[in-house]
Amino acid sequence: MAVRTQRSFNVDVLAQMPAQMFQERDYMNYRYFYKRAFFVAMVRVQLHASALNELFDIEFELLRSDTRLPVVVLRPKSNTRLSKLGCVVRIQPSIAPDTLPLRRLMPDRNHVRAAYVAGTTDADLVAEQATPQYNAAVVSDALQLTHMKYLFETNEQCTEFGRAAALLRVWLGQRTVQHIGQQQLMAPRISGFALTMVLAWLVRSANSGGVTGARLSSSMDAHQLFKGAIEFLAAHDFNHGALQFGTDADMTVFGAQSGAVLVDPSASVNVLAGVQPWELDALRLHAQQTALDLNHHSANHFSRVFLSAALTDVTAKYDHVFRLDIDMAPFLAARFGSEMNVTARAAELEHGHPVVAVQHRIAQLLSTALARQTRLVAVHAGADASFDDRIKATRRHVFVVGVVTSADAQRLVDLGPSPDAQPQDAAQFRTLWGDRAELRRFRDGSIRLATVWGANAMPLEQRAQIVPRMLAFLLRRHFGVLAQPELLHADDQTAADCARPSEAIGDVTAESAGRLFSLSSRIVEFASTRDLSESDADRVTFEAAIAGFDQLQREVKALEEKLPLRVLALHAVAPGLRYASLAPPKPLALAQGRGDDAYVEPLHVLVEFTTSNKWPDDMAALHKVKSAFLLRLAECYAAAHPSTHVDVSSRFFGYGAQDGLLTGASSVQLAGADDFDYERDSFVDIRHISSGLTFRLSVLCEPEGALLAHKAQEM
Repeated sequence: MAVRTQRSFNVDVLAQMPAQMFQERDYMNYRYFYKRAFFVAMVRVQLHASALNELFDIEFELLRSDTRLPVVVLRPKSNTRLSKLGCVVRIQPSIAPDTLPLRRLMPDRNHVRAAYVAGTTDADLVAEQATPQYNAAVVSDALQLTHMKYLFETNEQCTEFGRAAALLRVWLGQRTVQHIGQQQLMAPRISGFALTMVLAWLVRSANSGGVTGARLSSSMDAHQLFKGAIEFLAAHDFNHGALQFGTDADMTVFGAQSGAVLVDPSASVNVLAGVQPWELDALRLHAQQTALDLNHHSANHFSRVFLSAALTDVTAKYDHVFRLDIDMAPFLAARFGSEMNVTARAAELEHGHPVVAVQHRIAQLLSTALARQTRLVAVHAGADASFDDRIKATRRHVFVVGVVTSADAQRLVDLGPSPDAQPQDAAQFRTLWGDRAELRRFRDGSIRLATVWGANAMPLEQRAQIVPRMLAFLLRRHFGVLAQPELLHADDQTAADCARPSEAIGDVTAESAGRLFSLSSRIVEFASTRDLSESDADRVTFEAAIAGFDQLQREVKALEEKLPLRVLALHAVAPGLRYASLAPPKPLALAQGRGDDAYVEPLHVLVEFTTSNKWPDDMAALHKVKSAFLLRLAECYAAAHPSTHVDVSSRFFGYGAQDGLLTGASSVQLAGADDFDYERDSFVDIRHISSGLTFRLSVLCEPEGALLAHKAQEM
């Protein structure tokens, strides 16, 4: 079930550590992980001394970004023949299942004592908290071979299981963001192994909500198994629904811990331990989109599901993308001295990496506060340049925040709880928003807390920046992060700095405070052309573009008596005319001396005429008739509006004669393409005087679709 990833082909090798290395209680206070790290270091030393050192670069790497789980990685050197394979060998230590008493490592147990964290011998320092992720890391090492055997047995029972698991791994890999520009990102904790276990759960012994039994038949082929798994991932919320193999697991023990739960077949470990909630939310969103693609029978979904490069492009993946550059020191608990907070330090150690602990804290705040405005708040952490640079990550680090907005993202008023009916929730709401939280009476007579982000007259493009403003406000108030002025307005910053909560971190007056940068705001700033005066700036709005489109529609319909067929409607295709683009359409500056745009994207519009049975049945003839319609439309419009610049052109030619009309196109021949259909991509460009926008008109012809479908069947 191994698959090739975007960067390399991984081969995982298990190296079982001898049982003589360990004592019965080595699971306490990191003793197991210290011995494990020693074993890994000795493996690397021996490999360096062997002949493999001539063929491979032998390095350390963290498994699932967990400092407790280092592994040895062998990468072929560039001057060897092995480098052409792109193969990476990972040597992972493991132990036999009977080496340590796994029954004592249930997720409700504590095995990192507070006295050990504080470095004292005071056993009654603080109340001990459970360490589910720590326990799961130990048990996972002991059950690696057991899980492999279980998956092998599943593959024996279901012959297509391996291929379906490979499809799931490829599907997940295509949706994993590994880098943004030159910035490498930490590996996510949701892995192909976890999805393979989910598939095995569906095939063998699904047990959820009192319903027991396999949900997918073993007789299904790989595509059916893959589709069934995707539909399950799209429908199931792991953050609120625990799963288990069989009925042996004590779900009161596993369910008491926060986070997603999938208990393995041995009822000993949670396979999803350490996976952050936003990673599962992102997985569910991807599965929902893939399920739509798979159920769309008229589309070729293979490329969209497995080949699309946009799946890992953050600018296409999220509605808003932010770069967060912060100082890590205020986030991390003191490790020594009287200021040390044992509880905070233990919670930080539980995540297995200081960067992951900070990542979880940021994601938890933003996901809670923006639950109504967003469907997903993803927080990607930048990766260390190398294993040896890991210590530097505790000083300053880069995070990338991606936001997928919901239907309520542009609401001006965010409603909160009622202080009388929900006093605790109201107190939390005030803690989140500070002076931004106002007590208001609404039309239904209710009195609730709310945050207000603008007036009713606020333009739509400014409403699109409400979520970035809210995010910048939260990061400023709780973490002392400074954002760009277009993100964090002056009044927002004043409100954020006033009466910050006691648990807030970061000094807002310090020069080393974090910085927040938004790609979205840069795009809007670029789109708002600099060469427009203040009086012209109001034209860079969606409303202005749609008003120009409505005027064009009235002008074209006024030409009906001069056209062969009556104009039925004009359909806006350009995203800027449907509120679907990030920035509003940009008009061309028409005043003298202020035009600096070499090219302005035209807005595509389809012209639909009334139906007629006189359209040709031949495709080439149909395109010629469409071109004739466009020529006639351009002539009539230019005659009715002499000051408007009208051009008729084609994708295969530049502009036509000086009068703007394309003439003699059919007489132009290309070498080796005598039968080429030149008129098939003809269009009319109308440079609208009043709006300053350029509209590109094409003809919408229903018979053309039927001809293309018939031609496709003949191929």
